Amino acid sequence: MLINGSVIGGVVLGGGAGLVQPPAPEPVVPRQSIVWDVRLVLGGEDHSHLLSGGARVETERDSASLAEFTLLLDPGPVNPFTFIGRTVQVYYRDWTGTGWVEELMFDGRVIRPIFEPVMRTVRCDCSDRLQDLIEALTVAQVNALVRGLWSADLFEDPAGRSRWDYAQERKSTVNATLQKRPGGALEMLPLEATAPFMLLGDGVTMDQSLVWTPVELSERVNVVELVGEYRFDRLRERHQDFFWEHPLLFGVGDLEGFCMWGNQGSTELPDIQQVLDETNGAGYTGIINPSDEDWYRLPPSGTGGLCDPPFLWKNPYPDLLLRGAWTGGMRWIQPITERYTIRIEAPTSMAAAGEVIQRDQFSADSEGSDRGEAWESAAFTAADPDAVEDALGDWVVDVRDVDRWTSALQCALSIHRTTLQMAHRENRLAVQMPTSDVMALELRHTLRVEDQRVRCQAPVWSLLHEFDFDAQTALTTITLAVSQGGGGVTDPLVLPPIPPSTPSGSAPGTIVLPTQLQNVDGTEVYDETLDGFAGNWNNVDDNSFPRRMQITSPEIPADQRDEFVAEATATYRVAIPDDLLEFI
Repeated sequence: MLINGSVIGGVVLGGGAGLVQPPAPEPVVPRQSIVWDVRLVLGGEDHSHLLSGGARVETERDSASLAEFTLLLDPGPVNPFTFIGRTVQVYYRDWTGTGWVEELMFDGRVIRPIFEPVMRTVRCDCSDRLQDLIEALTVAQVNALVRGLWSADLFEDPAGRSRWDYAQERKSTVNATLQKRPGGALEMLPLEATAPFMLLGDGVTMDQSLVWTPVELSERVNVVELVGEYRFDRLRERHQDFFWEHPLLFGVGDLEGFCMWGNQGSTELPDIQQVLDETNGAGYTGIINPSDEDWYRLPPSGTGGLCDPPFLWKNPYPDLLLRGAWTGGMRWIQPITERYTIRIEAPTSMAAAGEVIQRDQFSADSEGSDRGEAWESAAFTAADPDAVEDALGDWVVDVRDVDRWTSALQCALSIHRTTLQMAHRENRLAVQMPTSDVMALELRHTLRVEDQRVRCQAPVWSLLHEFDFDAQTALTTITLAVSQGGGGVTDPLVLPPIPPSTPSGSAPGTIVLPTQLQNVDGTEVYDETLDGFAGNWNNVDDNSFPRRMQITSPEIPADQRDEFVAEATATYRVAIPDDLLEFI
């Protein structure tokens, strides 16, 4: 696929070990003499003859490649502005004795022409415009190129944002670098050492050119302490069973109790609607599965004839109760926070140099829903089909986006595993070579050095080519990114189990509502605070007790209503590869 003239490509970031042994690295053989040249193509035309002084090309992982050269212009009018944006290809040429061998060292565009009118020279600063090429991609193309992980809870929506920033976010989860290969290919290169492409043996490198720069201890992070919090709503529905029975029915059958009630003068009774209204008034917006079997209504007219002694009985009220059993349903929303305290560590590095800690935290919220907004006020007669009964006996629905949180946590873990891997690869070994000897070397390669009392094998981090026409030198400074820190075990990033988030407690028991009736002599004292039924005997003149049913919902413990924090911990070990490094 071509984007602005560039090919989107890449390499596999990981793979299984093959059965075929990699080829031995090609040793560099020193030469007595080198004949070299530089070919410059500017705007599609060969301008090599205008080069003055020399040229410089620098390529580095995760950075735009740069080139610099100066042109001595021919006589005649010139507009320096016309140089801006011209295409540039810089070729290095090596004479083999029978012909030239060329290697494309740089291709890009002029980004800054600096004109010197007296000497009639123009110095061209050039770039492969890596960032601009990434900006020209769609989000889908960035995804295909960089791969890696991404989470909307860790980063902002890529719409309307820099594609380069978005690519860096994805790249932060993989141990690889992003650059443009000379020739146009955008690619991701893994940062692990592979089979060496080339061997710089004894007496090959430029004398005293070797420079070792280790990473400072404070920058060699070997522990990341990460706290991730996921907040969501738990839709909680509690069922509370109630039972009320007229005192004359205690311990006897229904008919016998009714007969005792009628022969002893009868009393006021509650009705079904009164019970339901009081239940709703106590905060229970649902009455669960009421049925005729749950109510023992006052028997219909004529039933008194079945009693001993019989009595005349007429009942025009069909819903008066002698006994009732019902369930009130109450709903509320409880905030749940899952807090994951995670440690990602390189044990071997810690043992060698002590802990160098980096801390980070992030949070994610489950998005609300219309269901949650209407949860507390909606009337209902049964638990929702997707509700699950918990240890408190409540029916709960978690507004929890499992995939979203999994993505966020997996992304955060990958970022910080990469943090440890990259921090231990900040060591640099630089060495200088004649460009003709290493002209085929690229950033994708691993190099082995066995010279100047050093043995090292590591990935190439940067290449600096400096061509000086006056001094007749063409030298390349190669910098290797050397990983040191110790091997060991790398744990797979399997997410920790979801921590238990049900508060302590037990399912509510049945509330048996009491009864208070004004007695025959009128001396009974009415207790307005007492739940249950209150009324009067029908054969008593003093009807000082109100006929009422009173219900109060039990207080819900704070940890069952307020935010509940569930804690989880996990530790992941990261093995840091030790690239070959010996000073002998």
